[in-house]
Amino acid sequence: MTKKSDFLDDIKLVNKPNKTLEDLQYLIRNKQIKEEDLSEKEIIALKELYQTQISELKQSIKACKGRILKLKNKSKC
Repeated sequence: MTKKSDFLDDIKLVNKPNKTLEDLQYLIRNKQIKEEDLSEKEIIALKELYQTQISELKQSIKACKGRILKLKNKSKC
């Protein structure tokens, strides 16, 4: 196997646990299902997914902010 296909397989394995939850999230956003239709277990899992997504987004924003400030300070010199 090539390095590229190994990498793609690793990504598939990493993303697989949340795939069903992301599908549920998509269906809720598109109003194809309602939260009331979900089991308690699914609701809890979705809340955990939301928290993970929020945390990752905050980290991404912080990193982008840092890069912007670094570039801004660099251009002042």
